[in-house]
Amino acid sequence: MNPTRGFWEEFNGSMRAVAGICLNRPNAQRGLDVSARGFVNSFFAFIVLMPLFALLCASQWDIAHDPHLREFLAPGIAAQDTLNISFTFFLWTRMTVSLIHFLAFPAAMFALTSMLGRKENYLGFIVGWNWASIPASLLFLLPVVLFKVTLAMPLLAFPLIALWLVALWIFWRVIRVLLKTEWLTSVGVLVLWGALATVFDLLYSALLV
Repeated sequence: MNPTRGFWEEFNGSMRAVAGICLNRPNAQRGLDVSARGFVNSFFAFIVLMPLFALLCASQWDIAHDPHLREFLAPGIAAQDTLNISFTFFLWTRMTVSLIHFLAFPAAMFALTSMLGRKENYLGFIVGWNWASIPASLLFLLPVVLFKVTLAMPLLAFPLIALWLVALWIFWRVIRVLLKTEWLTSVGVLVLWGALATVFDLLYSALLV
């Protein structure tokens, strides 16, 4: 690993490594910088994700202000409360919640890897997980952005659900390869990640009340 390579070089190398992990290519994880520097740099993946989160917020805001769609709101939005705040406030508070979740999962995994006896794999796992969040988040985002289209074309729901499953599979592969856990434990890590997201969404909704 070249310690002097730039951010975009590291981004491209990490994306290739994540793709290799998903495609079960031998030693694909070697494309990840698992040094302390690479660990810190991987958190800059959130900056790459910010436009996606902004688009997600815009889509949720649009749904919340459509009187015919409020019963189909995405998790974490209370329709009436959302109507009483500005989009700027909604955008930045939701972005803050996303950042907290992005940071909380590695913190939780620090304790969990010690319990699982996988502490030596922690750095590499978080590096891979953070970079994998970019393609996975894109796949999670599309069903929300295309929500109105799906209502007009119900059959579109099936490929969009498939995108969610692919996103979960990306994360699952990263867990299996980099954390070196059995499949059931890997599912448990995914449940932890989802549970944290749900808790933060519920807390955010409660604060709007």
